[in-house]
Amino acid sequence: MGLLKPVKRKIRRFLRKRAAMQDFVERTKKVPPADFSIVITGGMGDFIVIARFWRDLLAKVGGGSFDVFSPAPAMTEWIFRAIPGFRLSFSMGLYEHSKLFYTYSFRINQMIYVERKPESIDQIFHKTELSSNTLSIIKNIDKCLHEIRPMAENHPRLDGTLGRYAVFKNRTRRDFLHYMAGIPYGGDRFDLSLAPTVLDRFGLKAGSYITVHNGYDEAMGTVGLRATKAYPGWPEVIAELQRLGLGLQVVQIGTPATSSPIDGAQLNVIGQTSLLEAATLVAGAAFHLDNEGGFVHLANTFGVRSCVVFGPTSKDYFGYPDNINFAPNACGDCWWIEPNWMKECPRGFTNPICMSSHSATEIARSIIASVKPSLTEEATRFYGGRMDELEHQPRSVP
Repeated sequence: MGLLKPVKRKIRRFLRKRAAMQDFVERTKKVPPADFSIVITGGMGDFIVIARFWRDLLAKVGGGSFDVFSPAPAMTEWIFRAIPGFRLSFSMGLYEHSKLFYTYSFRINQMIYVERKPESIDQIFHKTELSSNTLSIIKNIDKCLHEIRPMAENHPRLDGTLGRYAVFKNRTRRDFLHYMAGIPYGGDRFDLSLAPTVLDRFGLKAGSYITVHNGYDEAMGTVGLRATKAYPGWPEVIAELQRLGLGLQVVQIGTPATSSPIDGAQLNVIGQTSLLEAATLVAGAAFHLDNEGGFVHLANTFGVRSCVVFGPTSKDYFGYPDNINFAPNACGDCWWIEPNWMKECPRGFTNPICMSSHSATEIARSIIASVKPSLTEEATRFYGGRMDELEHQPRSVP
């Protein structure tokens, strides 16, 4: 019987793959063919960065239709459907079997890999201008890949080296993909659908609260453990903010799998919201507190500033210029120096010194000094201005 188990697993995998491929065929035959396919990996922050890049690439080439393959199709659809030309979102397991159906196929993570393209413009019988512009960008990508070949061939193990390379090229995570393609960066703001009724559900008013998050992306595979980049000092920071007269309610967001309750947060909604609702709470916040991660990227798409405490990951590479970014006072920037860097400190500290060395008092005072005068005014102006528009947007929850 034991010998049959591997065979049964293979049969189940085959049947799942065949069913998924049949679903792909059924869905795609109902719509016109797409020009591009892209397969993306990572978590929410990576998806947002890649979506901005793809928005700007399509603007440069003159448009085009595309499908996205990812480990989280529902989240991908929520993020990418704001880009003109978006067609469908699929599980990334279908990508290898499907990419031949597209004129161009790209794999995008920290870098860009071109996996399918026409050999020449002569092979294309429509959209010649689109093809000419795209092939020009592909040449830029290939040239950059040649320069960073060791990093490209050893993703993600050399991503830390890639981050340092990007910084010395005067780039960051948000625009390094643009550097590779040779296209201009179109900005952080990105129009995502929201669920404004969630504020009423929790009795909140836009601009009257700040959000805090101490979790991390489940895609990193550290569920059930405290990630090395999770800052443990938020209770002390919040206590100091209140002592200094912040005057705003603190709302904690997150999922039970990666977040733990923070003392001092007046409203804890861990596990009580969908991603769409959590995004809405961030969009309506006067300010956001976090470790480096997906919600920081999300906040910047809405024009909401964040205070970000860095440790294992690079402040210079991941930091947004409008945020308050705290580099570690000791050690730090060790991401991907070992495969399990998110689970265990490479130096063996039970509490990573890069995170525990931060001063909660210094963080709180920097927040007060930098943002208190304009907190409510800025957040209310942004979020309130979108309410009429949001009321008419779809309420589907990824």
